[in-house]
Amino acid sequence: MVVMVASALAALVIIERVPIMRALGWILVVDDPLEPASAILVLGGGAPYRALEAAALYSDGWARRVVLVPGVTGQGERALLPNQLPEWQWSRDLLVAHGVAPSDISVVRGEASNTLEELREAANSLGRTSKPIILVTSGYHGRRALLTWRRISDVPAIIRLQRQADRELNDPDHWWESRWAATAVLHEYLALVNLNLGSPLRGVPPLR
Repeated sequence: MVVMVASALAALVIIERVPIMRALGWILVVDDPLEPASAILVLGGGAPYRALEAAALYSDGWARRVVLVPGVTGQGERALLPNQLPEWQWSRDLLVAHGVAPSDISVVRGEASNTLEELREAANSLGRTSKPIILVTSGYHGRRALLTWRRISDVPAIIRLQRQADRELNDPDHWWESRWAATAVLHEYLALVNLNLGSPLRGVPPLR
């Protein structure tokens, strides 16, 4: 699958490089207009920028609840970094430091190893609501986050991209010029294929 997608992208580059590559980048980007929401979900990864964006949204009054979903920590990671705080704890401390009331931060009890599990845990925790939920993510992850949420919940979602981040991960016009950004884009397309197939590959690395 990786070889097929890489070959297709290479062929597109040869035929008409810049316009098509830009289109491939912009397809992945979703950044919706804001409106009052029931909660702000800080998707895993992108620390500390996603938590900072959520704190700004909270301060501006778009929602009074911020939700965090703990990620699964592997045994190897625990062995190598035994004293490092999990990302959700770091994000929670950052939210509080930037004005979010501790009582307005909800930490979901379950753990998630990928976007599908993360959004499913969040949806189960939030339940039914008449207001939308704001999903805070970054760069090329917006499209997949939105499509995944729509598969598991009828609650409307607002995708909000973090405003502070490495330029490479927020530049659809030049993503192929950076190895890191190109890897992220390729990962997103592979993950979208996996999602459309019903997510049979549970081991797709969560490059979020």
